[in-house]
Amino acid sequence: MTVDDRYTRESPSIAETLDLFAGEWSSRLPGAMGALGPGTIPLFEDGRIDWLVEQLGGVAGMDVLELGPLEAGHTFMLEQAGAAHVLSIESNSHAFLRCLVVKEVLGLRRAKFLFGDFMPWLAANERHFDLAVASGVLYHMVDPIGLLGRLARASDRVFLWTHYFDADALQGGEPGRFSTSTTASLDDFTYTLHRHNYLSALELASFCGGSAPYSQWLSRDDILRFLAHVGFDDVRVSHEQRDHPHGPCFCVLAQRSSTPVRTSASASAEPVAPVVLDAAAVEAVIAHHRERAAVLEARVAEVQGHLDHVTGSRWWRARQQAGRAARRARATAERRRGR
Repeated sequence: MTVDDRYTRESPSIAETLDLFAGEWSSRLPGAMGALGPGTIPLFEDGRIDWLVEQLGGVAGMDVLELGPLEAGHTFMLEQAGAAHVLSIESNSHAFLRCLVVKEVLGLRRAKFLFGDFMPWLAANERHFDLAVASGVLYHMVDPIGLLGRLARASDRVFLWTHYFDADALQGGEPGRFSTSTTASLDDFTYTLHRHNYLSALELASFCGGSAPYSQWLSRDDILRFLAHVGFDDVRVSHEQRDHPHGPCFCVLAQRSSTPVRTSASASAEPVAPVVLDAAAVEAVIAHHRERAAVLEARVAEVQGHLDHVTGSRWWRARQQAGRAARRARATAERRRGR
């Protein structure tokens, strides 16, 4: 690492901040800021979270636990919808840092991000949350039933978006992606774990799966049966897609119907004002990138001109000739030694 790797000479800007993780982003920023990218997936404007908020009749004043926020897209949406507080836990170091970038860029005020493994945290946790959100998490777990059990202790409302195992729907996938299937049990609940291997995905810079080289998938039926087993009597399913390119998936909202909503007395139920970036600001960012590109092009041209000058000089030709003569002399000496 050089000094230049640790410092920038560019003026502070949103684009410059996002570029800290260039090539790693998954999410597209909301609204007009989507012009900046930096990813492509609309996780800041996600219909799955819209559905969750609609099913709950709103999340205003709720204390929310979020697992695996990735880049804080759903965190942003929950805060916008009026959640009193969102506690988000992320174990991928670069994803955690991207969440902090988003928190600063979008001005999140009621979200807190923790870096670490949420499984031991949940095992020791005594705090009860109004809602637990685990989107894109369950299918990355080695112990998915263990996670569902800990979520069931942490909240009476659990939202999941997850892939699930279905042998018919997964036919024709990458060879070796799924290997063994093992029967397991927790107390008196029996289920099947299907080993899922990440394979070449582990080599991607944007990999954001689990912390092990494999995970264990559950079937759709085992997920729903276990939620009922731990007392969720109001279970709703939406956004089901059996032909998803990475495997069948669905959203699940599981609730214990007798539980009242507990809201924070000190929290405002009003949503945070949406972040707006007008056309002039977007144009300014584009102009900034064009200016940077022009500077880089000028530097390349300058270096190329210097190289042309050097390689066209008599000194350079003499050096090339001397080098060729030295190589011929070495070759002659080696032939003589070989005799």
